[in-house]
Amino acid sequence: MFETPPNIPAVTRREFGFGASSFALIGPTGMASANAATPTTSLTLERSLQKALQLIGTSACREAADLLAQGTSGSASVSVHLRRAGITADGAAIIASALGSMSKEERDRLQSFSLSYNKIGDDGAINLVATLPGTIYEQGMVGCSISDRGGEELFKWAANAKELGMVCVEGNEMSEKMRDRYTRLDKSSPGLTVFV
Repeated sequence: MFETPPNIPAVTRREFGFGASSFALIGPTGMASANAATPTTSLTLERSLQKALQLIGTSACREAADLLAQGTSGSASVSVHLRRAGITADGAAIIASALGSMSKEERDRLQSFSLSYNKIGDDGAINLVATLPGTIYEQGMVGCSISDRGGEELFKWAANAKELGMVCVEGNEMSEKMRDRYTRLDKSSPGLTVFV
């Protein structure tokens, strides 16, 4: 799901981390937007992600890419939620490459990001956190087959993401020791909610 909310809403774990695979492009008014993309010399966040999703090629990713091709909202912030979209570690690497190839200004438009319930594993998580901006407010990788190796990199990113308000990593293969670190991060970081 791609959304462009007018402001940062109070989001619960249930709203953010669960749901069937879905995709939507929502404009600032809350209505579906079909504005034509303004031509630019470099790819926008939406166009880069559209190309990445086409390359991944699962039916959910193709559907998301098709909707992106129909128009974008041009909003200052974008939320990307691709739950249960059949994305593997290779697909996560494609998304990471798309994020890494765009300007910092474009990447910083990403407000919320979830690949929950995709089997991206440690390699996928490590590739993604290397390119996720520290300006993200919500991040979800629930049930992604992530063990301590990927959990460590995600933890380091979350500990340094200054605007992060919520991180959801439950249902992964992390050790009790790693989960305890996330719990301590939750308790020691005002304004941050961690679901582990």
